[in-house]
Amino acid sequence: MISGSAAAVIFEVPETSPTRIERYAQCPYRYFAERILKLKDPTEDINVMQKGNILHHVLQKYFDPARKPEAGDSIEPFIRRELEAGFVKYPLVWSEKYREDLDRRDLYETLFYFLREEEERLRTSSFRPARVEYSFGSDPGAEAPALE
Repeated sequence: MISGSAAAVIFEVPETSPTRIERYAQCPYRYFAERILKLKDPTEDINVMQKGNILHHVLQKYFDPARKPEAGDSIEPFIRRELEAGFVKYPLVWSEKYREDLDRRDLYETLFYFLREEEERLRTSSFRPARVEYSFGSDPGAEAPALE
């Protein structure tokens, strides 16, 4: 058994909120693991990195100077097609189907609204992107050597 003062330091519980109470009500064990023990879901870090890779993939394809959009071509089919290619190239890990649906919708909406605004901005500007990203490192497709 530990003393009350030691428990207060080890198991620091900040002020509560309605969201914290809801999370506790949904699953007390998960609340304990996340909030008290401060355990992290290892798939969350992987998914964050993979989602970034997917966004980069779609944007790289969109701004590729070799890409020739057809007249009247909407960005929606392009985004859907390249997102699917991105999900294949950079797979995400989901424990529940609803999380997959949320991530897919979130990535689609992020790309759709960003590219729609970017298209409008480029329409009224003489600026044209030459590169999305300059790659360097040990990757076979790197355009520059790794930093030392």
